[in-house]
Amino acid sequence: MSEPYFSVILPMYKRPALARDALGSVLAQSFTDFEVIVSNNGAEPEVRDAIADLISDPRVTYLEFPEALPMPRHWETLSLKCTGRYVTVLPDRSVLYSDALEQIRAQHDADPARAEIVAWAWDIFHSDAQLLQKRRNTGPKTTIIDSDKLMIDQIHAQSYPQTIPRGLNSCVDRRLIDEIRAQNGEVFGVITPDFIFAYNCMMRRPEFVFINDSLAVSQGLAGSTGTQARMGDLRGYLSLFDSTDLFSHVPCDASIVENAIFQDFLLSADRNNRPDLADRIDRAVYYSKCFAEIAMKRRARILSRADIDAMEAKVTEALSREPLHIRQRVEAARTARPPLRSWVRGQIKGRLGARLEAIRPLLMRLRGARRVDSLLFAVSARD
Repeated sequence: MSEPYFSVILPMYKRPALARDALGSVLAQSFTDFEVIVSNNGAEPEVRDAIADLISDPRVTYLEFPEALPMPRHWETLSLKCTGRYVTVLPDRSVLYSDALEQIRAQHDADPARAEIVAWAWDIFHSDAQLLQKRRNTGPKTTIIDSDKLMIDQIHAQSYPQTIPRGLNSCVDRRLIDEIRAQNGEVFGVITPDFIFAYNCMMRRPEFVFINDSLAVSQGLAGSTGTQARMGDLRGYLSLFDSTDLFSHVPCDASIVENAIFQDFLLSADRNNRPDLADRIDRAVYYSKCFAEIAMKRRARILSRADIDAMEAKVTEALSREPLHIRQRVEAARTARPPLRSWVRGQIKGRLGARLEAIRPLLMRLRGARRVDSLLFAVSARD
């Protein structure tokens, strides 16, 4: 049997309502030369029942892990099962537009060298209001991205652009994956599987192709691991790991998402022999991002004040060991007034309180969101 063109990794974990949409969107692709590696992490009966009639498709390989694996090991294990020429990850809270694989294949034909890595944009589905928020693209169909510039810009930015090829929005030549694994021992480890995968790939290829049109829709954002960890606690997630030295490359072991992402960036730079990238990082920005996340946790009021104080103490103690000029810049950033737009937005949220949620669907509609009764139907054809 010849190898399939694509391998789609579909890791599932305790989201039966979303799992069926995800797998259904893959099986409905207009380009049909693919395999799907589906995993029920934790062997949840509800997940199995939700997709029971779909896993009989011969292109589907269905796996179960009774003892739930940590996310990086889960993705790594599934990637070892892939036989396709190109590999992508589809989280169970995302769905593909029906022509997604066809569009990726077209980039392989058009620019084979730089299309070893193809990344793409995605739309957002707000399931509570049944509203699909489409990303506006007024530029070219594709853009060639400079890998080093993107990594440095991303580490120094306050947000994470869709251009980062995190596996869950990118497709990578399996030969590149094998190359990374041969040197590093793994592709998706250690803490943040999507970010370290992106770093591992970009540190080995100077450019890649980004498709500016959305190829997928992400739903259930409030339930994502990253969203929950930013607002609350990362410790439960980290407790699943065997290692006790997860933060080996960063100044402290605070259980903060920004700290974990920075750790994986520095680890990837170390493993891939790219000390030049690590040397270009402004450490003052790292501390500022950690403090900003701590402030977000305080506003969310999910964790106890004592837990948040303990996190802040670790970051503060690490900062105290830095040179004076870094400490001064971090303090200046913490005490600076927010940009006017952010301040106005904060004032509106504060004054409206719970009433903001009642009018949020209207605000989303004013920004172009449209109601869809079936997400699978919405992605089956483009407007």
